[in-house]
Amino acid sequence: MVSFVVATLAVTMAACAHAPQSATPSSAASAAVPATPAGEGLAWFVRSINDAHGVVTEDELVERFSGDFLSKVPASQLVQLSKQFGQQIGNVTLESVEEQSPLALVAKLGSAQGLLRVSVAVEPEPPHRIVGLLIGPDIPARARPTSWEEVETALGAIAPRTNLLAARLEPDRCVPVREVGKDEVLALGSAFKLYVLLAASEQISGQTLSWQTPIAVRDSWKSLPSGTLQHEKDGKELPLVQIARQMISISDNTATDHLIRTVGRDAVERMLDRTRHASATRNRPFLTTREFFQLKLAANADQERYLGLDEAGRRAFLEELDRKELPPIETAAEWKAPRAIDTLEWFASTGDLCQVALALREAGQVEGSPVLDILAQNPGVRIDRDQWSYAGFKGGSEPGVMNLTFLLRRKSDDAWFFFSVGANDTRKEIDAPALVAVAEGALELLGK
Repeated sequence: MVSFVVATLAVTMAACAHAPQSATPSSAASAAVPATPAGEGLAWFVRSINDAHGVVTEDELVERFSGDFLSKVPASQLVQLSKQFGQQIGNVTLESVEEQSPLALVAKLGSAQGLLRVSVAVEPEPPHRIVGLLIGPDIPARARPTSWEEVETALGAIAPRTNLLAARLEPDRCVPVREVGKDEVLALGSAFKLYVLLAASEQISGQTLSWQTPIAVRDSWKSLPSGTLQHEKDGKELPLVQIARQMISISDNTATDHLIRTVGRDAVERMLDRTRHASATRNRPFLTTREFFQLKLAANADQERYLGLDEAGRRAFLEELDRKELPPIETAAEWKAPRAIDTLEWFASTGDLCQVALALREAGQVEGSPVLDILAQNPGVRIDRDQWSYAGFKGGSEPGVMNLTFLLRRKSDDAWFFFSVGANDTRKEIDAPALVAVAEGALELLGK
């Protein structure tokens, strides 16, 4: 679902060693390490390469990495991998840092092998040991299209099924500026979390919940990454607003499931009707991410059994499924090709998503509501702040699926806009940099 922050250091180190070179790094670091727990994890990693040339001890790794991480990649193996990595990469320079939260970040490191992309996630409690370290080559940005015709041509080359909507938001409707695949209903990946945020906001407006309502972490509600909430102890209470922020900003799957369970699956499904979703039945029952992984990573026979049931049968199946364990995270790491993206997913057209954006904009304009701030935590792509005074974002992906959805306010006239672009391919992964380039080009055109 957007990404897996897992203990795959062995694989990614090997990939970096043979990665094609990208942009030439600067001769000196041009970014500062954030003064956060994730920043300290990054600083240690950089020191281990530059000062120790990758030479670390098992005792040091036990201090730095969580037990869960070391259960996937033992300290003895990491010692050898780190040494190999240090020899192959040489010194690194910190080129940029994108803070996703105090507990997670993405950095770009310059090296003789080219730019590297390093994701770091740490435990929420001191001493904030590393729970995720993902390293890979940084893929250079693609050229942006500079006209709507180029946008459409570039989008058509990415996948056999695509959709796009750029629209001006009036008080109660979306007015299209540019549209591709008007009625194309596609798998969304984690962009479905917009419906969950809306459901939570509705219950808060109805005073069933508040943004400060404590939600206790439950082991039975935990999911696979992305995210960090799954590392919290069973029973720990966190305010609803914090869980909502994690769901949107770092696409935290466990946070998402805690919100779905708190507001109720039926409440999320009501948001499909409230926003006049044209294909609502395809999203009933509305899956949690835990159920999604249990089905996606299951044997084909289990998937076929679920898909062969009617809605009532599927709901009963999920009740049974919820009593079962999550699949091992290693099975997710092996997930490279599209799996059942036309049948096991969350689905919407760009028009459906625009209705959600309208509702979220309305919810965010209520005094004291953090909805707009939550959506703006992670802009997703490069945003020209000279064009846009506000940019809210939620994206999603899995192999064969990618969606980028934005709620925007234009700086020149304070007008509100919606933009969404999606791509589905049942044969292969989506070219993510290409779709990002399409989105960035379209946003530049829309902002003029």
